[in-house]
Amino acid sequence: VTYQYAQGEKGEAALPATHTEKDLKVGDKYEVASPEIEDYVAVPKKVSGTIFDRDVTASVVYYLDENGNGKPDQED
Repeated sequence: VTYQYAQGEKGEAALPATHTEKDLKVGDKYEVASPEIEDYVAVPKKVSGTIFDRDVTASVVYYLDENGNGKPDQED
């Protein structure tokens, strides 16, 4: 799982390091909660699924949430 700020948004907090799950086999389920960053909301809040026949990659994007309602400010 990689983490990034939304286009045009640059947070002062460091983004989390890339998250890698090891030793998962075909059929294994995985779930990774997105780390919190103050004044930002992660989309998606968690990455989950089942391993099928190849490695899985996912990106989590952090959007500004200055009003703290849990939604990106651009959606308000």
